[in-house]
Amino acid sequence: MRLPRIFVVAAAFCLPVALTAEVSFNRDIRPILSDKCFRCHGPDANAREADLRLDLEGWAKQDLGGYAAIVPGDPDKSELIWRITEEFEEEVMPPPEVHKPVTAREVELLTQWIKDGASYDVHWSFKPVEKPEIPEVGNAAWCRNEIDYFILSKLDEVGL
Repeated sequence: MRLPRIFVVAAAFCLPVALTAEVSFNRDIRPILSDKCFRCHGPDANAREADLRLDLEGWAKQDLGGYAAIVPGDPDKSELIWRITEEFEEEVMPPPEVHKPVTAREVELLTQWIKDGASYDVHWSFKPVEKPEIPEVGNAAWCRNEIDYFILSKLDEVGL
């Protein structure tokens, strides 16, 4: 009986951290949009519905006649949030026949992302490669190459 209590206490301490962590477009949002939305609102012009693209920032935030799919800073005015949380079957997105409902956690992430300004980021594969700075370590003689500095840095960090 003691073991489950430890998990509950650990979860209680981890939950606020998980909820306040910064939402990353590439890590958190792009996978949701890709899985749940791009089939009908992505790059394929032949499959696109409602003349809406969510894969491009300009299209996703454009005025659609008094409303927008994404209103940076205001999830309550964002059509995206309304559609994914709608209970009326004919209005909810993705449509029920797609069998890909948006989870509560995904709604939470999308809402937080929009509150934070809904900034898009280019796919990681289009970013230039940046060489990281070699970390300082306690015993540089142990290191034979640059990777060893990173490994030893983490070992030093955890006291090993």
